[in-house]
Amino acid sequence: MIEHHQYVDPVDRQEPWISVSLKIVVEPGKEECFFQRVRTGMKFDLGYYATSQDVNTNLRVIIRSDRGERLYESYEELADHFNTVAHYDGLFTICFSNQASRHYAKKVSMAIDMYEETKVREYFRLKEEKEVLFGNASESLMRTWKHLWRASREQFILRQTTQRDEEFMANNADYILYWSVAQAIIIISAGVGQVLALRSLFNVKALTPTQKPRC
Repeated sequence: MIEHHQYVDPVDRQEPWISVSLKIVVEPGKEECFFQRVRTGMKFDLGYYATSQDVNTNLRVIIRSDRGERLYESYEELADHFNTVAHYDGLFTICFSNQASRHYAKKVSMAIDMYEETKVREYFRLKEEKEVLFGNASESLMRTWKHLWRASREQFILRQTTQRDEEFMANNADYILYWSVAQAIIIISAGVGQVLALRSLFNVKALTPTQKPRC
């Protein structure tokens, strides 16, 4: 599911920044790619993290421009952050590959922020000018507005930590369950073996070596 958060105000109809969050599952041996259009001068900011039951950190992440340039490449990082400034209008390709894993899928969460710094500064300047008439209340509102925008990035980091802890606890629960089952099987097998060994001690043949009945 893709969640779009577009902050638009009447003072600036050109959407000074756009935030997109996305969660996907990359199956073993598969690759998922996405495309994002950018404009000249736009700052592109990508943060991602992945979780999996696989102990190997073998997630491959590549970001290419439509001119074939490799802007970012990683083969081992399950969490990272990348940003750049677009020097021309084009299309960025973002690929997450799990081809090195044969048994475990990877859950990937990513957030993309795109904005033009000059337009963002102009946006806040116009809002401040417009809201001067509202006095101290408007100043408090402006500070709150800016803090909320920054808080969205902190929320993404918090979601990273929370999901990692959940995956860690789930993996530990699986390991404990499997180990407990294995121990139970060993104990039961040992008990059955001891019972059979004890019973064999009391097995007495009905005939003597000379084939005569025992008294």
